[in-house]
Amino acid sequence: MKHPTPPVPWSPPTWLTPDRIVLAAVVAFAAAAALPAVWGIPTARHGIEIRPGAVAVVALSTALLSSILVRFAVRATTPRAAALRCVGGGALAGALNAGLSFAGMGVLTHGDGSRAFGEFVLGSLFGSIFGGPLGFVFGASYAVVVVSAVRARLDPSHDGPDRVLTTVGVWLFLGGACAELARQGAPVAVSPSRLAVLGLGLAVLGAARRYARRAWLARVVAGAEPAWQLDVLRGEEQGAGLLPLVRPGGRLQDGVLLYKAPGHDRYRSVAPSTPAALTTLPEARSAG
Repeated sequence: MKHPTPPVPWSPPTWLTPDRIVLAAVVAFAAAAALPAVWGIPTARHGIEIRPGAVAVVALSTALLSSILVRFAVRATTPRAAALRCVGGGALAGALNAGLSFAGMGVLTHGDGSRAFGEFVLGSLFGSIFGGPLGFVFGASYAVVVVSAVRARLDPSHDGPDRVLTTVGVWLFLGGACAELARQGAPVAVSPSRLAVLGLGLAVLGAARRYARRAWLARVVAGAEPAWQLDVLRGEEQGAGLLPLVRPGGRLQDGVLLYKAPGHDRYRSVAPSTPAALTTLPEARSAG
């Protein structure tokens, strides 16, 4: 009988998936960078300044369209296709964002939706000039983290979410810093500087978890973790359904992590071992 796969130390919780990490990061960045990105356009700045609730509308519209774009891009079957979806879809979303923002501001200004369609059409036409190129830039930046999530999905491993978390953290730090520099007094719904600090924290957390996982594996190899041991992978059947502890990166997964169930007694000298994850054997042990 096959025992259930035991949880591997330093594995992320099941709800913390690469797609969710990227989606949350992009939505936060979109809300923070939306106003600084358009503040240098006189027509857009004037419309935002004279219309109540414009800051929230622009931030919400940008975040909404960015989330739709990312959900579409992360479903790509290759990293290249994901990047192309981000870039092409970003340009389209940028044009639509201007129309959606103007329509939303019109509803708040007039108190009804009678002019919403006209505002959307005019805004989209205007957005084709300014919003399209801005959306292209946003989409190109989204491609960095989206491709990271797609790679984690196509080549899954226990450290996949932490790899994405590290990439997202660095991306948020750089993106938040750039948005803060470009802000030039623009009002914002989400502080870019705080977003940069959050990104730095996420990058450190992801890197620390990856280091801790490797350090734990080193203790297993050294025999310092009694409940775990490393053994030679004995056929495809033993490794069926198991994820690599660390993304292989072209390396041969010739070892398996075994969990030795506790509960020895006087009548049972050997505890059953359950395969938990794939890994690469140390060179000395692999040669032996």
